[in-house]
Amino acid sequence: YLFTDMRGDRGGAPKSPPPPSIRLCQMDGLVSFQHLNEQGDIMNSKIKDKNTDGLFEAILSLETLEECYKFFEDLCTVLEIKSLAQRLQVAKMLSEHHVYNDIVNETGASTATISRVNRSLHYGCDGYDIVFNRLKEKKEKEENE
Repeated sequence: YLFTDMRGDRGGAPKSPPPPSIRLCQMDGLVSFQHLNEQGDIMNSKIKDKNTDGLFEAILSLETLEECYKFFEDLCTVLEIKSLAQRLQVAKMLSEHHVYNDIVNETGASTATISRVNRSLHYGCDGYDIVFNRLKEKKEKEENE
């Protein structure tokens, strides 16, 4: 297995073929393992299956905001959609270094939800970072046109 730290620095040589590799993450005394696919991307084996692949392919097929509204209103309850939107806003505010009290006041999220999102930002699969970087790039592109 190939081990890396939270910054992605590789430590030591791989022992035998590592399909998939495992990344050892350690921060603030906590240790966790993340599975990596052949490209070195983090895999979340808890959700990876044929049905989830189908869901994500369906989401990727949507082309407009209106199509997203239609699909998600059919797929989810209003509360589920609001909860997902709230978590995204919490993640955005945490990544902008807002304090918990400000996040609670602006989003209405509980401190437990904020803590869960914060844990995902620090120990998760970097999904929030991917989305925030893409949205930032899109906004910059639109401003330059």
